[in-house]
Amino acid sequence: MANHKNANIRYQALDKCFRNTGKAFTIDDLLDACNDALAEENPASDGIQLRTLRSDIRFMRSPQGYDAPVITSPSEKGKKERYYYSDNNFTICNKPLTTQEAYLLKEAVSTLSRFSGLPQFDWLEPISMRLSDEFGLCNKGHVVSFEQNEFLTGKEHIRTLYSAVVKYRVVELLYHPFSYDNPYHAVVSPYFIKEYNNRWFLFGLNHEKMELCTFAFDRIKEVQFIRDEFVENDQINFADYFSKIVGVTVNKETSLEKVVLQVNMDLMPYIVTKPLHPSQNSDQSDKGIITLDVIPNYELEAMLLSFADRIEVLEPKSLRQKLKNRAKTMLERYMID
Repeated sequence: MANHKNANIRYQALDKCFRNTGKAFTIDDLLDACNDALAEENPASDGIQLRTLRSDIRFMRSPQGYDAPVITSPSEKGKKERYYYSDNNFTICNKPLTTQEAYLLKEAVSTLSRFSGLPQFDWLEPISMRLSDEFGLCNKGHVVSFEQNEFLTGKEHIRTLYSAVVKYRVVELLYHPFSYDNPYHAVVSPYFIKEYNNRWFLFGLNHEKMELCTFAFDRIKEVQFIRDEFVENDQINFADYFSKIVGVTVNKETSLEKVVLQVNMDLMPYIVTKPLHPSQNSDQSDKGIITLDVIPNYELEAMLLSFADRIEVLEPKSLRQKLKNRAKTMLERYMID
C-alpha cells in the first residue's frame, strides 16, 4: 500500500511537470520534482533514483498506465532532452478508471450495499449501476458474500427508524409480538438500532411504561412520526449496555455473572480465535476452560446449546440447570418408543 501510494505521488508530480508550458523539464528536473513531492508527504523519505523515474515515465506512457502523450524535445549538443506532453490539455486526473479499477470499486460498492435502506448510503445504487453500464461488469458476479436473510420482514422500517433516532423524533409503533394475539400501539423515543443474528432491533423509551424497551423490526407493522416531546437518553451508554450480554436481551432479574465453560479440546482453537463474547478469558485454554463475564439470557443459552455436547457449563449452577432441563426435554422428544 505504501509503495502504491508513493507511486501515485510521483505520477502526480510528473503530470504537473509535463503540463507546465512555462518551463522545460530535464530528467534531472523531474527527479528533483518527484523527490520534493515525496519529501513533502514524508520528510523521512529517501527519494528515488533515475531507474525508478524512467520506469514511472514508461508506465505513464503505456496503455496499462495512463497512455500519457509524453514526448521529448530533440537532443542538441551540450543540452539534455526536455520532457512534456504533446497535448497541452492532457492530464492523468482526467483519465477514466481502468477496467480492473472499476471491478475493485464495484466490489467495494457491493460490499457497502448490504447497508441499503439507510439514507446515508443512497448514493451507492446509482454508482453501482453506472459502473456496470460503463465497464460492462454486469456478468462479473460477486466475489464476497455476506450472511444475510433476504426474506426477513421489517427491513423496510430501517430508513424511517434510523431517521427518527438521529433526528430525535418520537414515533408511534403498531407492534405485534409473537406472544400476543393482537398488535398494540407504543409511543417511543427511539435511541439505538442494533442488528443481531440477521435481525434488526430498535431500543427506545416506551412513553407509557417509561422504561427502555426492545422492538424487533419484523414485528413492527406500522411506523409513524408524531409530535410528542422526545425524551432524551441521559442514562444508558449502549456500548456498555451490550458489552455485558450476548445478543439483545437484558433480563432485569439477573445480574453480571462469571460463566465457566468446559470446552472440548478439538473445539478450543475455534473458540480462542473467534471468542464467544468480548469478555472471554482463555488463560486456561490448555485445560479446555474459558470464562465469560455476562448477564445470562436466552441468546447465551441458545449459543451454548448450538455447540451441543462440545461445551459444558460448569458455573453458575442456575445456568447449568437451565441447560440441563433443556437437554432433558430434547432427549425426551428424541426417545425412540
